[in-house]
Amino acid sequence: LLLIGQRSYWESDSIYRLEGLTEAQFATWLTALSVPHTAADAAHLHAYTAGNPRLAELCVALYRAGEGESFGAVLEQLPRFQALLPLWLRLERRLPATERQVLQVLSVFRSPAPADAWLGDGEQAAALEQLIARRLVQQDDQGGVTLLPALAEVVYAELPVETQEDLHGQAAEIRAERGEYTAAAFHLNAAGQPEAAVELWYPQRAQEINRGQAGAALSIFSQISQRRLAPGPRKQLLLLRSELHELVGEPARVIDDLQPAGWSGDDPATPEAMLRLGHALEAQGQPDAALDKYQAGLDTVTQLLRQGTQLHVQRSLTHLRQREMQQAWKEANLARFHAETMLGIVYDQRGDYETARSHYISALATAEDAGYQAGMAQSHHYLAMLAGRHGDMGEALPHFEQAIEFYERIGDRVNREYVRSNLASAYIQTGQFAEALAPAEQAMRFFEAMGNPFRTAQNASNLAEAHAELGNLEPAQQYAELVLAQEEPHSHPYALYTLGTVYKLRGDWERSLLSYDHSRKMAEANDDTYLLAFAWRALGEVYAASQEPAKAEAALAQALELFQRLNIPDEIRRTEQLM
Repeated sequence: LLLIGQRSYWESDSIYRLEGLTEAQFATWLTALSVPHTAADAAHLHAYTAGNPRLAELCVALYRAGEGESFGAVLEQLPRFQALLPLWLRLERRLPATERQVLQVLSVFRSPAPADAWLGDGEQAAALEQLIARRLVQQDDQGGVTLLPALAEVVYAELPVETQEDLHGQAAEIRAERGEYTAAAFHLNAAGQPEAAVELWYPQRAQEINRGQAGAALSIFSQISQRRLAPGPRKQLLLLRSELHELVGEPARVIDDLQPAGWSGDDPATPEAMLRLGHALEAQGQPDAALDKYQAGLDTVTQLLRQGTQLHVQRSLTHLRQREMQQAWKEANLARFHAETMLGIVYDQRGDYETARSHYISALATAEDAGYQAGMAQSHHYLAMLAGRHGDMGEALPHFEQAIEFYERIGDRVNREYVRSNLASAYIQTGQFAEALAPAEQAMRFFEAMGNPFRTAQNASNLAEAHAELGNLEPAQQYAELVLAQEEPHSHPYALYTLGTVYKLRGDWERSLLSYDHSRKMAEANDDTYLLAFAWRALGEVYAASQEPAKAEAALAQALELFQRLNIPDEIRRTEQLM
């Protein structure tokens, strides 16, 4: 006698537990039923049903009863169908109260819930184990449990609103206890507690952004109206939202959020608000307006670095007085990191590359000791740019890669593309023109969409120079003209230099000379020693080709002096060979 059921009622000689169908078996089954599908559809069906054939048959029936929609489209709409409601209502009546309660709590979780949240209560632990045995709940290898996707929406939709809010509150507590603050904020907002969501997440925002939660957080806090919050949490909401919008490259949203709010001189939140506004205005090509916002202390970024150093020193001293040695050591290291970084920037701008490099390396080591990941990424970026300018791509590339990996991981798209822009520049500075094309094109598309004329011009200039050196003269000229069309005069001398190269390769010495000389004059006006050296050398080459040896010798001598001052050995040798 063969008995089939969800559980055994009598003692049996043998019990066979049927496993769910696999993705491959679903694909074979759908093919046999002549249901057009893709591999992704089979995977979606498996995820939705956990391999349950009855639920899969229901999905196929819904597809066949549809109005010509694809199977994939039907699967996307499954949560909105009410076909599973009778099944749940029948199942709900048969389940013990504790099992029903666990299912209801699980229905509010968007991702696997930690099973240990129920293991401390013997009755709930037994209920969870039974639900797993019934295959209504799935386990993963990381200790997470998930309500069967096919039932989750149905169970949740049948709950009264008040019960939904209570369960979201429980879920928020479970997530917050485990340090999952973004998920906890989602549940607090869904529980009708937006203020608590903001106050929980705001102090943890750096940690959560570093964990790659920026996108998820933005989707949560974009839905919270500041009108529902008290003044303190309201400003926290505006600041965290502006930081998240800045990360994804939406400066207009930063301005829309922060500009209308009142930021008084004695408000501790004002410096950060002005910094965010300044960044956003600069990104939109409004440097004068940005300077107005930075006017709390002229060059707010440097001011904040100094303030940060002072604060870390004071915190370190306080921890020391309280005998909290580990915390004092950490704060002292953070203060040292900021000081070393500032010294590196100063020597870098002076052209003292070796001293700048030693300070950047010291800053990196300090950040590593303190476990300060954002500082490590910043140091890698500075070291990469420095090595690239010095012609050492072997040293620069690993630093670029580590900085990009960090910003990619935390979802900081703006800084990721800043680094990518500078990677393209470094490739060009080391003569690897083909390698420069991909990062420059990717970064330019991002900054064009963002509406950032400065970075658009920077990457268009890189593309123009790379194409010119590769002999692709038409795109080189197009990108150079794109740079000149941007209202970013600091990029114009580079575009003019590239146009000079294009005309030189075409043998148009007169236009080449005019473009190089215009580039030289603008580089002098901008005090851009690096470009000025290249412009003088290019002029020397054009003068030599035009049979003007005296002018050629004078121009090359100027170039050699500048390259020696900059201490770039490869360019010194190349210039000497031309003389």
